[in-house]
Amino acid sequence: MQHLDNESIELFLSGELSESEARPVRDHLAQCRACVRRVEAARQEDQEIGALLSVLDHPVPRVEAEDVMRRARRRWLRPRTAAAGIVLLVAAGAASAVPGSPVRTWLAGLFESLQGTPPQQGLPVGVSGGISVIPTEGFELVFETSQGSGVIRIFLTDEAELAVRAIGGGPGYSVGPERVRVENAGSAADYEILVPRSAESVRIRVGETVVFTKQGASITTAAGPDARGRYILDFAALQPATPVELEPPDEDERL
Repeated sequence: MQHLDNESIELFLSGELSESEARPVRDHLAQCRACVRRVEAARQEDQEIGALLSVLDHPVPRVEAEDVMRRARRRWLRPRTAAAGIVLLVAAGAASAVPGSPVRTWLAGLFESLQGTPPQQGLPVGVSGGISVIPTEGFELVFETSQGSGVIRIFLTDEAELAVRAIGGGPGYSVGPERVRVENAGSAADYEILVPRSAESVRIRVGETVVFTKQGASITTAAGPDARGRYILDFAALQPATPVELEPPDEDERL
C-alpha cells in the first residue's frame, strides 16, 4: 500500500483538494493505520490543543480565544478536515462566555460537514460540542458511566470518521490508543454518534456494559434499528447488546 505523501495531507487539511481528489484520501485514511498514526502524532505534538480545551473551565479574553482558535485551525483543526484526524469541538457553553466569539459558527460548520449538510449560522440550540476520530481496528467508545436520563442515537454513515456530539450537556472527552472516553459523570445529555459503515470493528460501552458492537457488516446492539435506521438506546433502560438481523437501508435513508 502506498502511503499519503506530506503534500497530499497538507492539501487535504487545507481544503484545497476538490471532492474527487479528497475522496481517495479519505478512503485511504479509513484503512491505513500508518497514516492515521502520522495524524495522531501531529495531534500529540500540538500542545496548543490544551490551551483550546482550557476554555471549558475558564472564561478567557476575546483576543486570547481568537488567537488560540486561529493558530489551532491553521495547524490542525481546520474546517472540514475531521476525516484526516481527531477534531476536538469546544463546548458552546464555554465559548459563549467569550463576547463576540466566532466559535459557535465554526463548531457548527465542522459537525455539519461530517453529515454532508451546509453549515448553519450558529451552533444548534443545546449542542455543546463533541469529538471526531478515524476508528482503527478494535476501536472502542466508552461512556464513563450511565446516566439517570438521556439517550444515545447511533447512525451508520458513509463518512470515514466516527463522530460524537452531546446535546443538552457538556461532557469531557479523552483520547487514547484505539479509544475515546466520554467523561459523562453527572450529565443528563443526549448523544448522537455517527459510525462509519466502512469501519471494521467498533464497540460502544457504557460503564462495563457493551451496548453496541460493529464487526464488519455484523451489528450487535441492545436495540434494533428504527424506521430511519437509527439505533436509539435509553440510558435508563440499557441492556447488554444482542445480535440483530439487518437489512441494508434504502439509498434515500442513508445520511
